[in-house]
Amino acid sequence: MRRVGLMLWQQALLFPQHITKLGIVRLDDLNNLHMEEQDPEHWRGILRRLHCRPEQLRKIVTVHQRYMARMRPVLEERKQALEVVKSITEMQALSAFGPNDSTASFVVSTTKLTEATGLVMQTVSAQHAACCELLIAIIYALTFPVQRPQLFVLSWPYFPQLQLLCRAAAVELGLDVSQYPQCSADWSDDL
Repeated sequence: MRRVGLMLWQQALLFPQHITKLGIVRLDDLNNLHMEEQDPEHWRGILRRLHCRPEQLRKIVTVHQRYMARMRPVLEERKQALEVVKSITEMQALSAFGPNDSTASFVVSTTKLTEATGLVMQTVSAQHAACCELLIAIIYALTFPVQRPQLFVLSWPYFPQLQLLCRAAAVELGLDVSQYPQCSADWSDDL
């Protein structure tokens, strides 16, 4: 378990875009990796098979609500930064900085593009850190040595899909799940 955790941590640090896609990629055929929609009931069934106590489910829901509250402004900030990147890129493509364009306008637009790209990278880092914290909090909510490894075994051929797992915990507690993703693709761009 420790080796798997270390390997995942190294992957998360070196390739954050890969680790965030693990939730919706089938891992049983490495020659044919593809993303799949996952049924939220599948994850509810896993929680039931783990025999999670109500206090464990409440802990999972609480950390997920914190995660969602933390991510909303980050994702909004990313959306705005991506709009800036898109508009500047389109402007540069249209004008192609012909003979009538000044070097100053090129420098200004390139500076804005660099700042917006940096902001996108910062939001990706913030999201990655939040996802790691969510995963750790969910794992710590489960008991060791039974529930933690069993979560990974029951999740096969997927990596535990945190959004749907948290939604399943809320459903098990009888909470309103209207703010939760309906399927794995709802937050796949955000995860």
